[in-house]
Amino acid sequence: MQSLSPKFIDSLNFTSSHLADLRKLGEFRGRQDLFSKKSEEALKVLKQHAIIESVESSNRLEQITAPYQRIKGLVNKSTAPKNRSEKEISGYRDALNLIHESYEYMELSVNVIKQLHTIIYRHLPEDGGRFKLADNKIVERDPDGNVIRERFTPVPALQTPQAMESLCQNYMDFLNNYNTDPLILLPLLILDFLCIHPFKDGNGRISRLLTLLVLHRHGYEVGKYISLERIFEESKEGYYRTLHKSSQGWHESKHDPFPWMEYFWGVVIKAYKEFEERVVYIKDTIGGKGSKAEQIKFAIGKKIGPFSISDIEKDCPGISRDMVRHVLRQLRDEGAIQSQGIGRSAKWQVNPLVTIKTYSSGKTIKRVNLLLLFPNKTWKEAVTDKNGEAKIYLHSTKKPMTIFAAAENYSAYLKKDWALLEGVLTIELQKLLNGGSVIFPNSTGYIPGLEGRLNPILDNLNRTYLYADNIAINGGKQQPVYFTFGEKLHLQDSNGKEKIVYIIDIRGKSALLEYSNVSEIKQKV
Repeated sequence: MQSLSPKFIDSLNFTSSHLADLRKLGEFRGRQDLFSKKSEEALKVLKQHAIIESVESSNRLEQITAPYQRIKGLVNKSTAPKNRSEKEISGYRDALNLIHESYEYMELSVNVIKQLHTIIYRHLPEDGGRFKLADNKIVERDPDGNVIRERFTPVPALQTPQAMESLCQNYMDFLNNYNTDPLILLPLLILDFLCIHPFKDGNGRISRLLTLLVLHRHGYEVGKYISLERIFEESKEGYYRTLHKSSQGWHESKHDPFPWMEYFWGVVIKAYKEFEERVVYIKDTIGGKGSKAEQIKFAIGKKIGPFSISDIEKDCPGISRDMVRHVLRQLRDEGAIQSQGIGRSAKWQVNPLVTIKTYSSGKTIKRVNLLLLFPNKTWKEAVTDKNGEAKIYLHSTKKPMTIFAAAENYSAYLKKDWALLEGVLTIELQKLLNGGSVIFPNSTGYIPGLEGRLNPILDNLNRTYLYADNIAINGGKQQPVYFTFGEKLHLQDSNGKEKIVYIIDIRGKSALLEYSNVSEIKQKV
């Protein structure tokens, strides 16, 4: 029933993919010192943040929870535990700190495992560090705590002391006598430990502490700076699924450990990738190449669904909550994000970003006015920059929208029923001689060169008509003057200046128009 036996390990067939993962982890360990030397300040920030995340996630996997700010205070020892959950959290904190500070002196043994269990229970009335006195079962429960099914039957209580002695002895024998890669032994060690399930409670937490301890002892120190427990929790479906799959047939030594081993290696690889990314980013931020605001914006930009202030605070170690709030308010005012709810339960959502590019005959056009109209009769305005681009945060993308584009010396552009799919829209405008186009965002507006205001209307009966202030329409017809979209309208102001105007479209109270001088009617090049 032991994975850590010569016969069982000799029977394992490692694929090229398995060997590639082991090679990759060796390369990460080789680069570890290089990244560690880049910035001691960055490592200090990451280490403190990783402890908080590890304490939170490892306990939450066992349904032991507390508010993030309380956990942060408990980890920093700036507050005392108030209830059982907080006492268990404090115990895990103490065990984690011991491993970080003293792992060189903690060779794997039954006594070390019992010591860690004693520590996680030191703030509770019951004693830790004792193996189970009664048989236990690993069960699956529903959200209300009711048992749904039995997943695994661990080693009986009477056999547990000997099973644990054998587990630790076999592990040390492989290290000392067989020169086996520790990254092969470690997931097998954890699998066997969980199948033995030596304690009445706390086995999951101890298994994750042992993972950290053994990795540290073999030079894989990523767990100091990136929370492995958090990655386990983020992928907890895979965590439990692969453990269950690899435990089937364990008692008869007919189990397949590879689902769990592959998952385990993937977690450590992910942690190392995150470690390298964060060291570089935090170093640049601290070194002046970036800013705390940029780090917060980067974290927000990676969010897909709703998120809270605490989520961003966790992703930005070393940055205060007040700074996070300040950047959130700034981005909200810019339209980049929107808030959902109020108070502690408030969530935030990143608004989708669309990029619009404007061209004419292959050349970009600057200062093009854009209007994006949504089905709920709201709209967003933008103007293209010197590169002919405009980036617009959208507050609604569930239904198709209408887009108006207009610029002096260029034709009007109308795009109906456009859906945000690619995130980029390319617009081609035609050059006009002595003319151009204009957008009226809200009911009324002016045509360049005419003194007077126009008010094109589309009413509830789909009738289109035009009012004008100090402007004659089609030779002075009585207003309102009815028209059809694209119809030529002759306008003359009180100074005798004339224009030909075409009303291209009206959506709600917004209108798109094209104009030209009377002598240059609709001439395009």
